[in-house]
Amino acid sequence: MVSIFFFSIGNILNNDIKTKSMKKILYALIVITLFQTGAQKASAQVGIQTGVILPVGDWSEYWGGGVGGQLSYKAKVGDRFTIGAALGYYTLSGKQINVSGNEYETPIASIVPILATINYGLGEKLFVGLDAGYNVISHDSGVFVFSTGAADAAESNIALAPKVGLKMGKFSFESSFNLLQSNYLSMLIGYTL
Repeated sequence: MVSIFFFSIGNILNNDIKTKSMKKILYALIVITLFQTGAQKASAQVGIQTGVILPVGDWSEYWGGGVGGQLSYKAKVGDRFTIGAALGYYTLSGKQINVSGNEYETPIASIVPILATINYGLGEKLFVGLDAGYNVISHDSGVFVFSTGAADAAESNIALAPKVGLKMGKFSFESSFNLLQSNYLSMLIGYTL
């Protein structure tokens, strides 16, 4: 499962992200996560989450729901806090839109969130948290692209998403809402390795 995730990340790096500096940042995050996992195995938690994202606000006018997943690394800090990092990949479906009486279909969009995460346990199962980082967004070829008007586009923005979740053994369920430029609600089911 992890090898499939990293194979997908490799495809993202080769196809969606055009700049060398972004590729270097993603590779560095992957390497740091792997080294930290080995170094702090006793208190570290590596997890895989999958789920759906639903665009809201302006985004919901141009894109439909999407699916994807992420790989996360979390380390326990004290009794109630965990901190870590997450790297994901999600796709959003296009929508039919009307522009000046003409019908267009927006292209499929992909989102690669690169996040730092902090969780605070409210008890044995319930937790709240915050994800902060960077969203890299790309659009497949198409007639319309939301912010640039180009046929192919890649853009990025800052991500900030409060979340609430439930942990039951090795499984977790969490929901977060990205507050900044790319507004979307995510609902994920996870498994800790």
